[in-house]
Amino acid sequence: MSNSRSLIFRLLTLAAIALSVSLAGCRPRGVLSSSEMEDVLYDLHFTDGVVSVAGWRLGHDTLRYECYTFVLEKHGITQAQFDSSLVWYTAHPLLFDKIYPHVIDRLTESKTELDSLVKLTEMQLSKKSNSPKPSEEKVKQEIDSIIKQNIYGLKPVILRLK
Repeated sequence: MSNSRSLIFRLLTLAAIALSVSLAGCRPRGVLSSSEMEDVLYDLHFTDGVVSVAGWRLGHDTLRYECYTFVLEKHGITQAQFDSSLVWYTAHPLLFDKIYPHVIDRLTESKTELDSLVKLTEMQLSKKSNSPKPSEEKVKQEIDSIIKQNIYGLKPVILRLK
């Protein structure tokens, strides 16, 4: 009898643990899926980088807000939905920790693409001017011109801000 009670207690304990582990991963309605959250975080971090490189660090809160709002609109979500999702994922760090390596990989890939663009631009400018290495200012101007043409989906916001 004592063995059967012990067995039942162990089974109930195991079932309770299994249930609490499975419920911990259930997202409430309105919280972004992990892939949606990854996409939004990538775009927000990328935008933050573009805004910072463009020199809009301090005193340009309106411009920064416009860019972030554009990203949220692009994903069809509100600030409240993003905030709720961020709070939920922060409360579930094991799930959040699965998202960020993907975001970092994507940002690294974008940086590699942009570095390649810089090198290609340097080579093209060197050929045009018949000099071994164009000035840093000339490369920056050319890159700025290319980026302004299509800034990874931020073009509408950049044009609206000018």
